[in-house]
Amino acid sequence: TATGTETVSVDGTFDGTGGTWNGATGKLIFILTGSAEFTTGGLTFYDLEINKADSSWVRIWDTSTVSNDLTLTEGRLLTGGSGNIQVEGDLIVVAGFNDSNPGNGLITMKGSTPQQISGTGYIPALAIDSGDTVTFANDISINDDFTYISTKLILGEGSHIAPHVTIAGGSDFTCNVGDFSGIGSGSKLYCDSSDFTTEITSIIPNQFRFPAKAGDIIMKNYTGIGVNSAILPNVIFNEGAVLGSLSLVPADIELKPWTLYAGIPAKPIRKRNKKAVMEQVKKVKQYYEKSIKK
Repeated sequence: TATGTETVSVDGTFDGTGGTWNGATGKLIFILTGSAEFTTGGLTFYDLEINKADSSWVRIWDTSTVSNDLTLTEGRLLTGGSGNIQVEGDLIVVAGFNDSNPGNGLITMKGSTPQQISGTGYIPALAIDSGDTVTFANDISINDDFTYISTKLILGEGSHIAPHVTIAGGSDFTCNVGDFSGIGSGSKLYCDSSDFTTEITSIIPNQFRFPAKAGDIIMKNYTGIGVNSAILPNVIFNEGAVLGSLSLVPADIELKPWTLYAGIPAKPIRKRNKKAVMEQVKKVKQYYEKSIKK
């Protein structure tokens, strides 16, 4: 039992099964070399930090709740069994975290107030199950078997990014996904692109590049992108605009509100039923509010 901001350092295995833990506003930190098994036994921690030297790992075997911040400083985070770290505060990634192989540890952002993912580096598998906005700041990359994100990302309430989505362009740009919006599996969103007629097509140092098109991608509330679609830089989805599967939105395009687009290039097909969608949003919000109260 802690009474304030004490720090408990662990250089081996932690097993909380059958125990009690009152961390107050303190921190549990995994340190030094040598890999460690982490079984929480359902305990809740205030702050948690992974700081294992020489690419040593911490493997979590069950669900751990971090009521404040999770910090990934150095080492690797692995998942065993049903392991999952649920973060109710912010996720902070330090540049020393193993960018060549950060592990496969599942981190779930599960706050009821706005959350932020910040720092510079790579993080393992990430799930968003937040009751409010999650903002990606600085130079964060999610680079696992499912999704790659290299831009800043703002993800609104009730929104979803499916597996195998790419959101690329680097930390100079932002992809903003509004409330109750979604990006279908396999879709690619690019905030920066090259001109193949005048430029090398492989990856080269930035000082030799002259991007043909660059700009943020903005998806306002109640928007959506169907599976296996491509979005080029500087595109705005106005409220309620959606894109059908296997479609292409060229650069510098603004999609009209409450309109379904599809095709290569994407063209308006028909209007959406705003009244029906907003009635559904109202019911879903009421359901979420009742669930939180329980």
